[in-house]
Amino acid sequence: VLIGLVSAQFASAQSLEQGLRELDFDKFEAARNTFSALTVSSPSNGNNWYYLGQSYFNLYKADSAAWAYNNGIKAEPNNGANYVGLGELLMAENKKEEAKLQFKKALDFYRGE
Repeated sequence: VLIGLVSAQFASAQSLEQGLRELDFDKFEAARNTFSALTVSSPSNGNNWYYLGQSYFNLYKADSAAWAYNNGIKAEPNNGANYVGLGELLMAENKKEEAKLQFKKALDFYRGE
């Protein structure tokens, strides 16, 4: 049983590393697939949703990116990453004041406010 648990954690970490590598090398479709799988296996992990959103953002799929970021906020409301993602989307849409609010929320979580 212990070996199974360790293997599952290793596979999850390996998939996270794989997805981050795919993002770094502009393999956004592959990253989307990796992070989609991670959100299924660990739906309460807000970072998985954030990186899925980043994958969509880089594929110019703003609606899908917003969906991912919002799911990340629902899954882990105290994780600021998805607020940053929403802020990036709003900046790309030239909605600066709305973006500032999202960035402020993210900063508040990182500061512990």
